[in-house]
Amino acid sequence: MSLPSAIFLFSLASYSCYGAVTISPSSFPAVLGSARVLYNQFRSVVIEAGLGLFTPISISIGGGEKFDGIAEGLGIQNLIASFQLAFNATSNYNGSSLRCQFLDSATRNITTSNSLLLRVLSPPCCNVSGPPIKRTTIDQPSVLQLNCSGIIDQRGYPPAIITWTLSSPTSSNCDGVQSGNANQLYTISPISRNCTNVTITCVADTGDSRLSITRQSFDLIIRSPPGNPVCIYDLNRPLAVFSWSEPKDSGGFPVTDYSLYINGSYSEWKEGSSLNYSMQVKDGNQVEFRVSAVNLLGSGSSCKVGGTIPTRSCILPTQSAASRSSITINCSSSAYIARNVYVVYYSGNGTNAMMSAMSLPVTISNLIPDTKYVVTVEAENSAGYRENSTGVAMRTKAPGFPDRVSLTNSNVKEMSSTSFTLEFLSVTDSGKDNVAVTKYRIYIDNSSRNFEAQAGNTQRFVIDGLITGKAYVVQVAAVNEIGEEGEKSFPIAVAKCEEGVSSGALAGSVIGSLLMGAAIGVVVTYVVTRRLTKNQTQQESVEMKDSRLYAESHRKGPPKTDDIQMATEPAYEDAGELRVSQREHKNPAYATSGSAN
Repeated sequence: MSLPSAIFLFSLASYSCYGAVTISPSSFPAVLGSARVLYNQFRSVVIEAGLGLFTPISISIGGGEKFDGIAEGLGIQNLIASFQLAFNATSNYNGSSLRCQFLDSATRNITTSNSLLLRVLSPPCCNVSGPPIKRTTIDQPSVLQLNCSGIIDQRGYPPAIITWTLSSPTSSNCDGVQSGNANQLYTISPISRNCTNVTITCVADTGDSRLSITRQSFDLIIRSPPGNPVCIYDLNRPLAVFSWSEPKDSGGFPVTDYSLYINGSYSEWKEGSSLNYSMQVKDGNQVEFRVSAVNLLGSGSSCKVGGTIPTRSCILPTQSAASRSSITINCSSSAYIARNVYVVYYSGNGTNAMMSAMSLPVTISNLIPDTKYVVTVEAENSAGYRENSTGVAMRTKAPGFPDRVSLTNSNVKEMSSTSFTLEFLSVTDSGKDNVAVTKYRIYIDNSSRNFEAQAGNTQRFVIDGLITGKAYVVQVAAVNEIGEEGEKSFPIAVAKCEEGVSSGALAGSVIGSLLMGAAIGVVVTYVVTRRLTKNQTQQESVEMKDSRLYAESHRKGPPKTDDIQMATEPAYEDAGELRVSQREHKNPAYATSGSAN
């Protein structure tokens, strides 16, 4: 049968569907008529029309939306199956259609009813409760626009229209113009003080008496922009800090922002931030700061501070010299020289002290060795007031031993068959304050010889009593007057080449390593004999001949299973040879000093 073409629904709705079916006597009453509900083009599950049968329906229509209801079977009368569908009408169903689709159990034919167009009636959303909104505006002529969109987030059905009313018909100066697709905007231009204490109300009405209306009111109060804040300027190097107070008169409306101008350029202030602004400055900079408070009605009058950043006579202390008990202080140059005394503050290791000086540099004495001190210099700046420099960490030298002598092959001079001369730079740091380097200890194959220190920047000593044709390992250490010996220099090797070849210093590392070098084609042999055990000795030899290095090792006496060579020594094979091309030799201490005569 046909359904109505349209139906107006409220929150709860129901309707019945009827369809012709053929019931087979053999199957009655076990098999009854069946049908489906079609919401728009979407089908429900199968519904049995049997009397008292309830079938939940949930039709998904995509996008997270669905149609929900419950079908109740009404049975079959005169071969006509029927059921009733109950559902909650929501605004989402407005404009949708419902149809019934029956299945003939005998012929399997499908019968579809006419579409039912749903019109869901609903009031506008949302009803506003509470006191009227207080809306302020400036005292001078301006435009005020009221917005009632909040009461018709959903316009309802039929669509609601807003009307505006004033609390007093005599408030003609507050007449405004309605605009917007639902008249949700009300614009008064110009607005004047005559509108003070006037209440303007907006009402949303669908025009259907069965539906509720919503309303919202605005109380107009005439206010002014905020008053001016109080500005303060402070220099905290390297920052210039500008701060201000809230204005005494907020204009009758909360201050929501501050308008900042730094040297004429706008700078954003974020709501909730502190009432201050910091900027990096340098000596001699010109700065100007201006700020005004802002509320909903606009920006008020501003306050302004600024000036020239004073030039300091000491900007950054520097450590020009240091010993173990003193630090010498200077300052980076500045165009301004203090007219009064400098005051140096220093702290470290629990000490806080100060000293004065008429000029810089100045030396702080009686300090603790190897200690960090923080130094600040106070002096008058170009503005005439005293100001501190940046604090700088400085450290006294740590006590120790004499510095290491710098020694290379080039320090070997004037070689003969049995002697050579060492010439090297003097050690200036003895490792202790007020203690001098008094001697130098020269090691020849780990046998030391002491030499008194010579005056001047250079030391020159003759090493004699040597064996012709033997290579020697040479190291030097400085010794101070209290007997402390510094670290030995890096070892070098010295040898006198065979007759016909010029002599030179031969680089090396330790005894047992290759400690010689010579002109290509000249034979130079260095032999080391060691005692491995009580009854066992080992003789090692290394020579260079025909651009190759030859190494041999010969042991005398019974072998010992726990005889382990040091990792730094060459690993020679017994009675064997190790041949390495000269150009492949990678010992960084190796050098060929001298050439064929």
